Amino acid sequence: MVKFKKENRKSQTIDRKEAIEQNLDLFRVYAKSVQLPFILVWAKNQDEATDWAQQQPVDEWYEHETRPHFLEDFKAEKIKNVNKIVSEKKKLPKAGA
Repeated sequence: MVKFKKENRKSQTIDRKEAIEQNLDLFRVYAKSVQLPFILVWAKNQDEATDWAQQQPVDEWYEHETRPHFLEDFKAEKIKNVNKIVSEKKKLPKAGA
């Protein structure tokens, strides 16, 4: 399982059951980086996942104090076997309204 610092995260978070009920897929969104190269988000499609990721502050992507001031080249990848990545009760951010 992937663990992120979530104390400062402002996005709504939902667990796997809620995401399935809302017909959402899990996406791993990459950005050009050398520290934490991805962030997980529930979204309806790849564009929504990428748009959401682009709006997140750099603090959401990096735990280390030497984080960059910007990110670029965002790419979202749909995760097919969600059960291996996220436990049923694990809360992750939800893109969109």
